Amino acid sequence: MKKLLLTSAILATLFIVMGSMHAFQKMNDVRLSSKPDADLPFGGQSSIKYNDCITDADLPTELHGHIQKLYELQLDSSISKIDASIKKFGRSMDATLKNLSTVDAHEYIHQSFEKSKHIIANKDISDLQKYYHLEIMRICYERDKSLNHNAAGML
Repeated sequence: MKKLLLTSAILATLFIVMGSMHAFQKMNDVRLSSKPDADLPFGGQSSIKYNDCITDADLPTELHGHIQKLYELQLDSSISKIDASIKKFGRSMDATLKNLSTVDAHEYIHQSFEKSKHIIANKDISDLQKYYHLEIMRICYERDKSLNHNAAGML
């Protein structure tokens, strides 16, 4: 009798917890997966990240010309400070990507890329800010490409 009562209590608690999680998701629009309402194929989440990879075409055409222009303006001391900041950003991104799943890392890279792309679209930024964000976009492109090559090898 005690076993039946204990089993019933555990099952009731389990149903209450699972039901409240489902209700909480619906009430606050919280998702437990990284991709909301994604139609996942049989292979799981790993195959959906290849749909929206950053390509060469996504990088602004002015990337190399803008860097050359800054060197012509002889802003070497400012550029060296920005380069140090860019290297710090790259190390920070690498550390962050190590702690994320492949799909979440992919999403993080794309968010960083889009954020810099949006900032560059603003015409009120300085040449040095533009250089910084162009370099962030380049780093995101390289990390995205590397992530996709590494993930393809793990499949």
